[in-house]
Amino acid sequence: MEMTPQEQQRFDIAASKLNTDDQLKLKAVMQMIQKEKDAVKKEDVNEDSVEEITGETLDRIDGLIDQPLLIKFLDAFEEIYFDLVEQGENFEPDELIVYLEQRLNDRADDARMSPQMPDDFQEGTPGPKNPDGTPKSNDEMTDDEREDYYNNLDSVDEGVDFFKRIAFKK
Repeated sequence: MEMTPQEQQRFDIAASKLNTDDQLKLKAVMQMIQKEKDAVKKEDVNEDSVEEITGETLDRIDGLIDQPLLIKFLDAFEEIYFDLVEQGENFEPDELIVYLEQRLNDRADDARMSPQMPDDFQEGTPGPKNPDGTPKSNDEMTDDEREDYYNNLDSVDEGVDFFKRIAFKK
């Protein structure tokens, strides 16, 4: 499995804290993952159909998530998988992942979990964005994008002036 040096170091530290039995299980899972990756490469699966979290969002979640709880969650996944294997079922790990994803989405709906931000809230720098999510420079913006961007900034300033006139009126 390919990991950055930082990821490898964090992984090695976490793995060293496991008992021998758990280390063997982890090694088996890592081998299964590598085997699955090799099989996917051979099948030439269309990667556009895979939704993956990357970049800043991935780093934020990874930094905030309770690592022991994450390990417990992943251990439960492993236990479910090997329980199916012990029952003689030959499901691929990806099939189980898709099934669990559906169940997690159902649970989120049942628990009424929703985005924590308003629908129109956009985190980060305001204004038009490039396809990769980075803000466009003035040179990259179309005339309409530039006009909308600067007109919207003006409305914020006007709102502040309006509030000052009302709030400090004697």
